[in-house]
Amino acid sequence: MLLPRALAAACLLVPLPLLQSTAYAATYCSIPDTPALTAQESGPREGYLAGSGSDGFVDWIHPSPKPAAKEPTAAQRRDYAGFPNLSAVDVVGPDGTPGQKLMATWSTNVDAVMAQTSAMAVSDDGGVTFGPARATPLREAPVQLLDGRMFGTAYYLTRVDARTNELGVHTSTDLGETWTTVKASFTSPDELVGGGVAHGVPIQLPDGTILVTVYARYTATGDKYQAEVYASTDGGKSFARRGVVARSAGTATYNETAVEQTADGSLLAVMRKDGGTYSTLAWSRSTDEGRTWSAVRDLQLSGQSCTVRGVAPRLLLMPNGVLVLSAGRPDDWLALSADGRGDSWTQQRVTYHNRDGVYDAHGSSGYTGLAAVGANRLVQVFDNCKLPGVKTDGTLNETACPASGRFENGSWYAIKRRHLDILTPGAGKIDLAAKHRAGELTLDTTMTWAGPAHPRVRPDGAFDGSTAYWSSAISQGPGEYVMHLDRDYTFSKVGLSLRPGHAASARVYVSQDGSTWGEPVATVTDRVDYALRYQPVTATGRHVKIVVEPAPGCDPEIGDSCAVLNEVELYSTTDTFDNDPIWLRPRGYTSLSAAWVSPYAVGADRALTLSDKSTSLMAKAARTTTASARKTLEFRYRPVSVANSFLFTVTSGSTQAYHLSISKAGSISRYDASARKWSTLAPAGTVGDGWTRIRLEATTSSATLYAGDRQIATLPRTAAVTSMNGYAFSSAGTAPTGDEALFDDVRFEDR
Repeated sequence: MLLPRALAAACLLVPLPLLQSTAYAATYCSIPDTPALTAQESGPREGYLAGSGSDGFVDWIHPSPKPAAKEPTAAQRRDYAGFPNLSAVDVVGPDGTPGQKLMATWSTNVDAVMAQTSAMAVSDDGGVTFGPARATPLREAPVQLLDGRMFGTAYYLTRVDARTNELGVHTSTDLGETWTTVKASFTSPDELVGGGVAHGVPIQLPDGTILVTVYARYTATGDKYQAEVYASTDGGKSFARRGVVARSAGTATYNETAVEQTADGSLLAVMRKDGGTYSTLAWSRSTDEGRTWSAVRDLQLSGQSCTVRGVAPRLLLMPNGVLVLSAGRPDDWLALSADGRGDSWTQQRVTYHNRDGVYDAHGSSGYTGLAAVGANRLVQVFDNCKLPGVKTDGTLNETACPASGRFENGSWYAIKRRHLDILTPGAGKIDLAAKHRAGELTLDTTMTWAGPAHPRVRPDGAFDGSTAYWSSAISQGPGEYVMHLDRDYTFSKVGLSLRPGHAASARVYVSQDGSTWGEPVATVTDRVDYALRYQPVTATGRHVKIVVEPAPGCDPEIGDSCAVLNEVELYSTTDTFDNDPIWLRPRGYTSLSAAWVSPYAVGADRALTLSDKSTSLMAKAARTTTASARKTLEFRYRPVSVANSFLFTVTSGSTQAYHLSISKAGSISRYDASARKWSTLAPAGTVGDGWTRIRLEATTSSATLYAGDRQIATLPRTAAVTSMNGYAFSSAGTAPTGDEALFDDVRFEDR
């Protein structure tokens, strides 16, 4: 929705050129219509990536279940669903594991000035499935405040007097099951014209201040809207205008605004700019908590010198420090800011479209919602068709999404969702939570403070994938946090978020024996974190210790001083696939066929899947690294359905230095190139149905093979080589089919 007086956005009624052939059309950006990287290639390891499976992974939230018919009946078209939002709150599941409760909300009335009605559906499994829709007072997505309450706002402000508006605010003390609505005052130093609109997700600053974005009109500026920020310091009972984000200028007006606290603590606002032919996006920044704002500038996308069209922007700072922008019209899309500040935007891509081939702004309204469901994964929601407006004669205006039978995904008024991976550089993220659940990581820590109102404050809160304030490990006074891993790792990077929004200091140590620590491998001094920040390290060991210095000014329920470890991530030279895109190819691998990263919950959060279902190709994944005369290839293997066998190979260029096979019965064989036959090294049952760790310690002349920690064979090389620089996993051959297996924790090192 745009303005209280507007029943339908004018830009939807303007025909757009189907081909970008005129000078006028060329001034507007064309967002790439396909993923930034295709399913055949996921790009370099040291880049940022917005990754998602094919459009087949887009799923329905409402109607539910997904309708069988492509086109709705006339009666089904009256089940309005549009302008969606999304929020997530950290919870603890029935089995004690951390999770998120996702709340998708949307409008259920036409796009007109009227009493607003909304619906909500809830997901308890990270957005994989949503429950049935139910009525809700929420128009915008709610947020969880530091005191534990959920907080959301109504949509329209109503005028009380010349300098005061009123707005309904919704609060919940039971994680959104029930809501209480009261009126809050919104005061302004200037004389108002009418009410206004509260559009955007509220945010809360570290000092407890609640910020709400509003667009309103004033006597001094006539009939033009400006974007503003209102602040509450009394828990949401009253708000006062803190700053003007963007004033109207010339024909330009500013309305729908998203504000997010970025990685350096500054506030970034991205707003809808109207007054031209199309709605476009602009931005401004505040470094004083919203009191003053930089000059408004048009948004720019990396590699594109053009004006960015869009409505209803959304911003989300991911736990891994990447800032995400979501918007639409035409279509729905997102972009990433690698520095977490919004200084530049890259990886822009269309995430959903429902086109009719007539006007490019037909179909989805372009209104979206975002919520993180892990440190590097989010859910985006969008609608299928823009809700109808109302003509002056009272009839519906369905120009934006007529029941023409021409739309790609039908003319349903529907809410849908898509998962996307938002990835930072580096492919060796260790899944600390999975290892802890499996007993492969144990903790020794003094950071054991707990409060009944904060179930996610516990030792494993430091690696639960969330940077919410109360999802942390906390101690009264100084804190020591020691992780004992299952084996030695060569660490390459550490990510830390200490006490969100407050200065804190910490030191990181690595030890091979758990008692000798030496000098710290990473140090943080008086740093204020709003998300994870990463530092390169070079250290080998099995034990990691984090010492967090005590800091004053803690929450009263904790005490005078405290140490907070909000989130920690460890990266190593081992390929874990936990920072690779699900349903896409793993980064850094080549010769890929029938290979992708999958979220199997069988001892690993993410693993490499090889699945051979074709008689014309092999399932394969290969990687090339630096050459040396001594290499160790180690990996975990789990058969899913093996009709034949899987192969693993150490290579020197195109030469197979060592070529081995794991049969469906679990025996291991080597290929004898001189005899041109396979020779059994270990009998059936050596590799079981679950995960088996396999290690090959190789030189240029011979190798030693281990299954688990047990040596099972010494073997000669398959072919003469002077060095080794790569490895490959593959199915049994081109013609055989029916083989699927998982590979994880792949290590290929000079030792």
